[in-house]
Amino acid sequence: MRCDGTNDCYDWSDEMNCADDEDCPYGHRRCASGQCIPEYKWCNRWPNCPDRSDEQDCDYAPCQPDEFTCSNGECVPLSLVCHGGRSADGRGCEDKSHLVHCDDHVCGEGQFKCRKSYCVDESQVCDNNGDCLNLSDEETCEHPCPYGQNLCMCYDQMMSCEGKGYRQLPIPNPLEQINKLQLSGNRLALNSTTFSGAGKHMDSVVYL
Repeated sequence: MRCDGTNDCYDWSDEMNCADDEDCPYGHRRCASGQCIPEYKWCNRWPNCPDRSDEQDCDYAPCQPDEFTCSNGECVPLSLVCHGGRSADGRGCEDKSHLVHCDDHVCGEGQFKCRKSYCVDESQVCDNNGDCLNLSDEETCEHPCPYGQNLCMCYDQMMSCEGKGYRQLPIPNPLEQINKLQLSGNRLALNSTTFSGAGKHMDSVVYL
């Protein structure tokens, strides 16, 4: 979106030439370059304004006992440590350092534990969107796959492409760890190189 303080375009062009004659929304402050950003992102040791004006003339206070110190020095509530869910509303560390070293972290009520990683909201499980870095929030659900292509349906470690009439097999993402295939109703020519690049878990793939 334009002029919301987030660089949706690589070159920040969506954040240039923003009007400064209108008030920012409640709870926002205006950058010197004209954009409005959330007030809690002002002086948080991470530049959110394209001109970095939100990090100028800041009196940085040390983090409090109920806060986590991010790698960049930013302070965030301890409740956000290892919480990468949608309900966190982007209030964690801007450098994402609150989402590392979470292997043994115990998730709170209403949260789902990504495999050997951080937690997301339970509502994000099986929503056809990979919210965990390893896609573990979608791996036990029936979901379109391969991830990002949506050509077949996957459940657990099985990919079903039955009745599609494909001449070329869609290759699963290695993170999906597929090792069982349902392929009837296709026109496939399989050979020794078909699964190259699909991950070691497909070295002993089973056709069903």
